[in-house]
Amino acid sequence: MTETRPSFFWWWKLVAPHRRTLVAGLGATILCSVSAAWVPYWSGRAVHALELGQYGRSRRMLLAMLGFTLVAGLGRYLMRNTLIGLSRTIEKGQREGLYGFLLARPFAFFEHQRIGDLMSRIGDDVSSVRMATGPGLMSFLQAFSLLPITLGLMFHGHPRLTLAVMLPFSLLGLGFFVIGKASHRTQQKLQLVTSELNTFSHETISGEKVVQAFGLEGQRIEGFLALSRKQARLSIRQSAIFSSYGPLAMLMGGLAALILVSFGGSLVLSHTLSLGDLTAFTGYLAALTWPVMSLGWAANLSSSGPGRARSASSRCSPARRRRCRRPACPGSPPFLSRLTWRT
Repeated sequence: MTETRPSFFWWWKLVAPHRRTLVAGLGATILCSVSAAWVPYWSGRAVHALELGQYGRSRRMLLAMLGFTLVAGLGRYLMRNTLIGLSRTIEKGQREGLYGFLLARPFAFFEHQRIGDLMSRIGDDVSSVRMATGPGLMSFLQAFSLLPITLGLMFHGHPRLTLAVMLPFSLLGLGFFVIGKASHRTQQKLQLVTSELNTFSHETISGEKVVQAFGLEGQRIEGFLALSRKQARLSIRQSAIFSSYGPLAMLMGGLAALILVSFGGSLVLSHTLSLGDLTAFTGYLAALTWPVMSLGWAANLSSSGPGRARSASSRCSPARRRRCRRPACPGSPPFLSRLTWRT
């Protein structure tokens, strides 16, 4: 009986040989998140001290804020250097393994495989796995280490204001997840079309003499133009989907700021909330913007990663090795089998 593991943990097989690096990256992420979460708190305390006329205490609070900012910057550098470096190491191992596998294949293997498909899928799939095990994993760790501390400080300041300003942020994460799903579907279609275009070009160039001998130049040009236009349409659609990230983030961020100024300002006027607490809430929103945005993006990377990893590894599967044992006649382009012979 084979052991099954939830697909969410598909990345563990890739990062398991690098446990120490992963633990170091996790430690740097926690250091960065904890320090960054306390920066708005100390800024709010400094403003509150100015309200009370305690200038010496305000300077001490500002020094504490500066110290936490420096620690957060150091932690962010270590986090990105460690986790993104880990993803590059995983990518290097995958590319070297695939390259070594392709070098060891007989000629019959390449007769049975579409060269354009190999070029497109191996390149895109390995890059997607790198993004999932690097920036995607980093975004998950950062969000789940920063959100509890920041939300705890916000609820400690004012629970109702926290719930009000977090409503647009929850919609922001949901919106990014929906956009990411649409982007992933379009990217899959674009990858297939790019694979067909690469294969079509390879077949045409490798069978140039056959194309000229049978007078297929016009047919091949029309086919190339059709695939190129299809790829262009999908690329434009993908660019349009990507361009919606910025406006959505600005819209939800503006709504959160509007709620904070209107509701929080009324609380300040009624002396329920201090000006320092309102300043701290502004910093909390700025600190939460990217982690909340990245949750939807990272969730899509994590959901598409297993398929991409299986797709890349399936190129080296034993079944594919067995299918390429039959010798083939070298020199004949693959599209010859689709020609109709007439006498």
